Amino acid sequence: MLGGAVSPQLRASVSEGESTVWISLLYISRYPGLYEDYLFNWEKCLGGAPKTVLEMRLDHTQGARELYLRVAFEFGRLWSVVLVDVDDVDVSYELVCEKYIEV
Repeated sequence: MLGGAVSPQLRASVSEGESTVWISLLYISRYPGLYEDYLFNWEKCLGGAPKTVLEMRLDHTQGARELYLRVAFEFGRLWSVVLVDVDDVDVSYELVCEKYIEV
């Protein structure tokens, strides 16, 4: 069962067992130039310009990677998603689904 917390500063955490993923919601328009190197690939994956970045940080527990894939999977069910994974690779939502199902 997932648990978690939300703060008023557009930050949250999602927990399951001993694993936690911390989430920050960042609006690209508030940080001009910060994601400039990534935008072209993101636009190709999304079919349009992204407006929001959901930054996720995971802990070092055994289930953290599975939890962060689950969070990306669940977000992708509602919104268009490109996951820049922990290896700095752009992953389409279709691949997120495949990776999540593998785990």
